[in-house]
Amino acid sequence: MAEQSLRRAAASVETVVGSFPTFTAIRRVPRLYAVDGFASDEEVDHVLKLTADLDEWRRRGVEVKRDTTGASFELPVAEDEVVTRIATRTYALLGVENQVAYSVRFRHYHMEESHPIHTDTFVISEAHLVATAILCLTPPAAGGATEFPYGAPPVRVPHRRGRLVSWINLRPDGSVDPQAAHAGAAVTAGDKVTITNFIYADPHCGLVEQGPAYLLA
Repeated sequence: MAEQSLRRAAASVETVVGSFPTFTAIRRVPRLYAVDGFASDEEVDHVLKLTADLDEWRRRGVEVKRDTTGASFELPVAEDEVVTRIATRTYALLGVENQVAYSVRFRHYHMEESHPIHTDTFVISEAHLVATAILCLTPPAAGGATEFPYGAPPVRVPHRRGRLVSWINLRPDGSVDPQAAHAGAAVTAGDKVTITNFIYADPHCGLVEQGPAYLLA
């Protein structure tokens, strides 16, 4: 049943997603993927314009955080058609429905800002954080890669405009994958701007057990 569900999702990927310049399985452990050209230039420009004025988001009552990991806030997905389209495309690609619809985070790293090593593990109303998907809007001129030091072997994934980097936070049996621990390397030139989709679902869903729907197509 799970495989049939994933295959149905994969069948709809071409309709929702279209074709990509590159879909790459970077590592099997952790299960880590990159999709070049996931978002178009028009979509990236739209989201950059939407998120450019942080003071405006504060005036609208959105909490904007600012620390050594950059400026960040939770982007209301349903309020913007383009953000909704990108999120829907992500779920079609992976073959999963996000049970927490508001879990898209904007983040802007400036020079020398970084993110310490951590594992994405959280539970909301019995839905587990099964996967993470980072879409790069503005790549840094230098530095800023997402690093997986416990990967087999370790790997550093650079960010490119329109590239989606995604990984599964759980092992196929539904337990937390410690090798999915990751860090955002310090930006050493320019800025890095991303939106990150935190995907919550049953820890025994098809994505966790079998991998992305796109690979089953």
